[in-house]
Amino acid sequence: MAESSSNKKSKTVEFELCFICQLRSKETDYTNYVLHPSLLSVEKLIASTDVRCLYGETEFSALKDRISGLSANELLQKSVSYHKTCYKDLTNKTHIERAKRRYEKGQASQCQ
Repeated sequence: MAESSSNKKSKTVEFELCFICQLRSKETDYTNYVLHPSLLSVEKLIASTDVRCLYGETEFSALKDRISGLSANELLQKSVSYHKTCYKDLTNKTHIERAKRRYEKGQASQCQ
């Protein structure tokens, strides 16, 4: 078990599990795992998490908390890994655009 800490508080992160969903160990589900992601992929994971939280998708709040204070390089040093499907769902451009439209629609209705 590894720990990551943010400036506000310390969080326990299970790096043996999928970093995104924190389920199933890579030891038992290695065919659906990205074991050695590229720096670019981890940067995209961080950016997508930030954007989806910005657009009010609270289901990504726990992931944002796990990332908090860690750079892509630090995550790679901690051997971050994840399910391919979790990564695809998180970074899916269509899902992000849909979240953006819902967010903007909600913002516009608050102004009326």
